[in-house]
Amino acid sequence: ANTLLDTDYKGVLQQKIKQGFPSGSLDIAGVFQGKLQAGLSSSADTAAARKAFLVTLNNLHATCENIQKLKRDLDVECTKLSTQAGGEHTSGKLQSGLSDLSNTSTVFRDLLQLGCRQLADVAVIPRLKPQIDGFSSINHHITEDEFAIYEVNDPFVQNLISTLESSLLTFKGPLASDNYDSLVYLVTNEIAALLEKVILKSKFNRLGGLQFDKELRSLVGYLTAITQWTVRDKFARLTQMATILNMERVGKEL
Repeated sequence: ANTLLDTDYKGVLQQKIKQGFPSGSLDIAGVFQGKLQAGLSSSADTAAARKAFLVTLNNLHATCENIQKLKRDLDVECTKLSTQAGGEHTSGKLQSGLSDLSNTSTVFRDLLQLGCRQLADVAVIPRLKPQIDGFSSINHHITEDEFAIYEVNDPFVQNLISTLESSLLTFKGPLASDNYDSLVYLVTNEIAALLEKVILKSKFNRLGGLQFDKELRSLVGYLTAITQWTVRDKFARLTQMATILNMERVGKEL
């Protein structure tokens, strides 16, 4: 059984992941509900390829879960056999099979992670990167009047959250919950890395630092609310930056 998993079955899923998630704009929810818009046959082909990719991610997740369940069941049988007279030989064979299953499970989990990474890189990050890059063009060396205006009409984070929400929620229904959380986690990592780069290129006074602190809190709060995984630690460096920017002894610019 393990040989079949590690060769034929893995090969099929590997090929689908290798093909990648087609880029472009499309309502994924509509695809899964069979509501394809009228258009060229290539559009239907792209929609089918996207659906197949997401189904493959879910199949990989289910495979990993089932392998772990099988491993737990075999562990129980090994324990029982080891206590029976003459069962040592059979138990030894099962232990060898368990080791093979563990290795196979790792292979499938790595493939699943690769697929989720591809999905983030193709379907989500390209929509967010221009907005994050645009942070450096927003004035954060501001007056009290400008700070008050930003409080009413936020120039950055609300648009970013809106784009993030529309990009991620597209996949919330089609993906298994763990796969969706993995996608959010990967996107969070990239957002934090991109933000760190633009922050280091930007100039702040204390009010600008306070504005950034508010923006960061809003972003972290949103991401924390949409996933079961912990994401706050990914913003530890950015939180430290915001703290420094808000300290009274910091000069006019950083």
